[in-house]
Amino acid sequence: MKKIIAMASMVLCSALAAMETGIGSDQTNAENPAPPIDRRVSKEGAARIRALENFIAAMRNPRSPERARKLLEVLKADPTTRVPLKAIAESLRSSEEAKEIAPELNAISAAHPQELPLALLAAGIDRRAGNPPAERAERLRKTLQSVTAPEKLPRQELNLWLALTQFYLDTALESEEYEAAEEWISDAPRPVTPEAADRQMQIFAEFYRVAAARLPEERRWFGLLPGEREEFLDRYRELIQELVRREDQFNAPGQYISRLGFYEKVGEAREALRLAREFYRKYPSKESLTMLAYAAVAVPDIPAMEAALAEMKKSYPDLVKLGELLYAGGLLDAGDVVRARARLDRLTDPEARFEFELQLLRSEKQFAELRDRLLERQKSGGELTPLHFQLLLMAAENLRDPALLEKVRNALAARGELRHPDYANSIGYVSAELNVNLEEAEKLIRQALSVDANNPAYLDSLAWVLFRRGKFDEADAEIRRAIRFARPGQEMGVLYWHAGEIAAARGKRDEARRFYLMALAERDRELDRAAVEKRLKELESEQ
Repeated sequence: MKKIIAMASMVLCSALAAMETGIGSDQTNAENPAPPIDRRVSKEGAARIRALENFIAAMRNPRSPERARKLLEVLKADPTTRVPLKAIAESLRSSEEAKEIAPELNAISAAHPQELPLALLAAGIDRRAGNPPAERAERLRKTLQSVTAPEKLPRQELNLWLALTQFYLDTALESEEYEAAEEWISDAPRPVTPEAADRQMQIFAEFYRVAAARLPEERRWFGLLPGEREEFLDRYRELIQELVRREDQFNAPGQYISRLGFYEKVGEAREALRLAREFYRKYPSKESLTMLAYAAVAVPDIPAMEAALAEMKKSYPDLVKLGELLYAGGLLDAGDVVRARARLDRLTDPEARFEFELQLLRSEKQFAELRDRLLERQKSGGELTPLHFQLLLMAAENLRDPALLEKVRNALAARGELRHPDYANSIGYVSAELNVNLEEAEKLIRQALSVDANNPAYLDSLAWVLFRRGKFDEADAEIRRAIRFARPGQEMGVLYWHAGEIAAARGKRDEARRFYLMALAERDRELDRAAVEKRLKELESEQ
């Protein structure tokens, strides 16, 4: 990088010297003198020279607080350039810095809506700056409306247009502008290529699925007409049916893998299992069989799990270790702890046996033994994985053990991993749960949110630490955001439990009761059902 910058500087200096003196390289030949050079520089040329100077200065000083602004000047001079886009995104270290440049970047993007890479960058920084979602949705909609014939876009630009479509609908969900988004979907141009058409349908289906989950269950016109929730669910089902029909056109493994990921994302576990069977039948391989096993566990479908394990033993013996772990884990997910423990005797690999024993201890809520096994492994020089640290934090939470929490926090800090958003959030959340180090806990959770502002788990953690600090109104706002951003299929029991506790603290008894009942209706293994039932009885006795 230094060499490139040095060379660019030399070129720039030479060009400037030539403009000042009027000396060109061809004028050194006395026999063929060149015509005089016009020393004046056009406004466009001057702007490009300044842009080059700004780019060189920005790349020479990557940690300079002025870097993003200098790169913005490059975009102003040439909005079509791609070079500064990634550098701008990487130069922003906080939401405050994003707020500083978002207005100018939005203005440049608005003036050039066909520049889709620029629009995608502007949308990302707009979100990171925390600008109102309704305003962000409007800007994205205008950009999307500038494309009337997506089939004419080059493939890379088409992918960007689809990414912006996803961005817009996510933002519409955030701002709860369901009708405006549905209207845009109805009028949006449809791509011609099967791959792009499939992806657009998946984006639309995900929107309808999430929106329907957030809309109230009510009918219109005195119960004679379906409500918006029911209409959105109908559109979601229609799109799923169309996507299933289009699977007949699949002719490559990548198409199956992509569709399986989509079904998993929207919580269609049964459709995923059906397609995974077809994928393995058509393209038998280790990868497709592994995906079939995972799909069976996700349902969970025990006969399908047993069939996948039997196929592993027959065709791919080196997958048997993974298959046994998946099968045992699937039994745990299905609540069949007795059969899961019986499978333990079949695990001959020491590492596989150790990992499954940890999962058994977690399922049986034997957190003291879980803690001791992991600390013994660490003491003997064994490596602790990210999952092991998360299990230790779970043990600290359930055992009400601040000393263990502090030990895990220090170990992560020593490894330089406390900056990772998942670790920062987990330490912050368990601190809030144990009611210790609340100021640092809030700081860590906000650090995680600076990376992923709409992560429902992080928002739930922030709500909980604010609740612990007595900031009930702020906690209420954050827990509602967490519920709003939760995806279909996500376990919601703990979120509703927290929402109930926050509502109760604000004196909203009816609302608290509703949230407690919603929590108990969820199949959330992490929920302390006894605590929720106790709080419900306390509420009823107070009335």
